[in-house]
Amino acid sequence: MIAVGRYVAPGNMRLSILHRLLIAASCWTYAAPASAASAGTHFLLELDGGALLSGSGGPAVRTAFGAGGKLKGFPVRFYLLGQVGASAYTATPSREDAGWLGSEQGSFYDFALGPRLYLPIIGPLRVFVEGLLGASRASGIYDAPGRASLQAYEWLALAQLSAGLQWRVLHELSCGVRAGLAFTETGLTGVARSAGAHDVARPSLMAGVTWHF
Repeated sequence: MIAVGRYVAPGNMRLSILHRLLIAASCWTYAAPASAASAGTHFLLELDGGALLSGSGGPAVRTAFGAGGKLKGFPVRFYLLGQVGASAYTATPSREDAGWLGSEQGSFYDFALGPRLYLPIIGPLRVFVEGLLGASRASGIYDAPGRASLQAYEWLALAQLSAGLQWRVLHELSCGVRAGLAFTETGLTGVARSAGAHDVARPSLMAGVTWHF
């Protein structure tokens, strides 16, 4: 029997192996970003800052941590979110509201937990809504000329509704804006009731960043 084959010179064999390695490396280079982009994230960490719009306004900040994901074939992502926030405001009620002229200063430390839902709009743009329940430590001071200051602080039940837009700048990072309403029960006896300036619903506007991992 006579074997018939093709002789491959050592130099050509090395070139063939190198050629195959280059092809494999090129395929991996193109496939890796697509794989990373398609990989989902299950946790988020968020930092926001902006303004509380109650009274004459004031600063507002918050941080939140969430965990969740999405069902296969369903575009909405679900997260369980926990947040801690702080805000402050000043207000000068009219004489008709307060009985005498003065000014009120208040602050809130909010602790809440609840769901957030993400819905993609187009490309990296997404809209989200969230509803949280918790408690708020509210404090207030009311000063009026010729009268002693009225001070009070107490824990109040809290319900918060928010909605916003986020732009997924990177796979791990989003930037966004949000508008929220925080509802607390009537409190701060002796301050808010005398001043007539404390809002039961506290609107806020914020901007911030979110890390996805």
